[in-house]
Amino acid sequence: MQVANIQIRNILGIKTLEFKPGKITVISGKNKAGKTSFLEALKGAVGGGHDGKLLRNGADEGEIVLVFDNGEKLSKKMTADKSKMTFEDAEGKKMKIGATYLKDIIDPVGLNPIQILTADPKARIKMLLNSVPMEMPVDEIKFISGLDRTDKDGHPLTVIEVIRKDIFEERAFVNKEAANLESVVDEMRKTIPFQEDKKDWAVEVGTLRTQKEKLVKSHDEDVTKTKTDTYDLICKLEKSANEEISVLKETLAENIEKARSEYQEFLDRRRLEYDEEAHPLIEKIMEADQNSKNQHKISGAVEFVEKKGAEIKMLEKDAQGKTDQIRDLDKLKGELMENLPVKDLKVFDGDIYIEDIPFDTLNEAAKIRFCLMIAGLRKTKLPLVCVDGLEALDEEVFKIFKEEAEKTDMQFFVTRVSDEEGLNLK
Repeated sequence: MQVANIQIRNILGIKTLEFKPGKITVISGKNKAGKTSFLEALKGAVGGGHDGKLLRNGADEGEIVLVFDNGEKLSKKMTADKSKMTFEDAEGKKMKIGATYLKDIIDPVGLNPIQILTADPKARIKMLLNSVPMEMPVDEIKFISGLDRTDKDGHPLTVIEVIRKDIFEERAFVNKEAANLESVVDEMRKTIPFQEDKKDWAVEVGTLRTQKEKLVKSHDEDVTKTKTDTYDLICKLEKSANEEISVLKETLAENIEKARSEYQEFLDRRRLEYDEEAHPLIEKIMEADQNSKNQHKISGAVEFVEKKGAEIKMLEKDAQGKTDQIRDLDKLKGELMENLPVKDLKVFDGDIYIEDIPFDTLNEAAKIRFCLMIAGLRKTKLPLVCVDGLEALDEEVFKIFKEEAEKTDMQFFVTRVSDEEGLNLK
């Protein structure tokens, strides 16, 4: 169904106008010539509700009449306070229309598809997805993600993209944590000098200290005994000397000196022997003591490495699980995107891709075909497309627009600023 005749009276800047539109109607003229008023009147005719601002200044009543090519007629009369819409069949009989009439006859998405050209990627995707309704695959999303995260508003493809992004960021965080932990563990392993040493160095320290104590005791006993024996000898010599003092005085002095000399030799020899035995033992004690301390540190380090190693495995398993979730979400999204109306159309990473080319980098013809395709997806009884401000398109692009529009089953009303006087409809 298309509009065959338009009658406008006292709407915005238009006093009276009757026009028979074609497939593409270009409304041109200078600024304030009434181009936008014409489009607003047209949209007001099929719009529900009341908008008193559409009434021409100074007029008591205005009217918009659309006659369709099947003979049916839509009329909308309005005053400052109210609007009344009537619908007649081809025989002139009035038909009753319900509150859902506007949705049945026209889709607002189709009013200006060219706005997709200038829309940001987020709005552009929303327009596309609103044109291709899909049932939310709640069970599949819950099975893949492990969580009931389908409470998010939006189109299934948008919801899947949001969930995928969340899981991707979670996986990146887990991988980073695992890498950091692995680095710490590697450095810790380098500080462990002898992980294979099973000897209990704390027990070794005790054993060596006991040996040292025995050595000291043996040394002290030998010195004490020798000192006592020497003293006894001196006493005997003195006694003998006293008895034979005059005879043995010189002998006594020599013997005392000799005894003292022998005692000193003994001390020197015993001290040397002690040093030779004690020094290695002391070194072993120090080494064993250090090994005991190291062993304590090592046991803690080994425990730490084993614990963190287990944590790394858990993180790696978690990361792999999220990788599997992302893969399954991508697969589900791919299955849903098979229902999209354009071949090789993808919605990914917040933008629209056609044949793997981002929308903004497509040539103008491809962009316009895409915009018109979206407008044509939402099938209505009245495939009406109103586009204001097409002077923004240069002549070459405007030519492309008309060529592509001719290929559709939609009827177009477009405006362009020109140097012509008055309001021109062609």
